[in-house]
Amino acid sequence: MEPQLKKLQYCVISLMATLKDLHILNLEIKTVHPL
Repeated sequence: MEPQLKKLQYCVISLMATLKDLHILNLEIKTVHPL
């Protein structure tokens, strides 16, 4: 696999993991402080 492609794949995985963490955090905040 090309290094550039591997780097891109890693960035996408990291981004998805971050979005998932933010989503979970957002759910926790909504549970603790319902709007």
